[in-house]
Amino acid sequence: MIDKIRNEARLIWRLLLDTRVPFWPKLIPAVALLYILSPIDLIPDVLIGLGQLDDLGILLGSLRLFKSLIPEHLIEEHQAIINGRVIEARRYRVIDRE
Repeated sequence: MIDKIRNEARLIWRLLLDTRVPFWPKLIPAVALLYILSPIDLIPDVLIGLGQLDDLGILLGSLRLFKSLIPEHLIEEHQAIINGRVIEARRYRVIDRE
């Protein structure tokens, strides 16, 4: 479970740094982070639990939306690199090391 979360975080980070990913989808996680850090909230953070839960929902929803807007071949390429598989440089075809 922890490895899956770590790999997902690495995937999101790699996609944010990839120059082939358009700029505007990269704004989605940034705007979500600004919302989390802003003092204006849908549910105030003073309500212990509920206040943090809406922040978590906004963050996870924004990351899911961001990932859905990325071309599938880029996601597969980065997942292959994270999982330790080799990528053929010209065609980005995934080749297993097994």
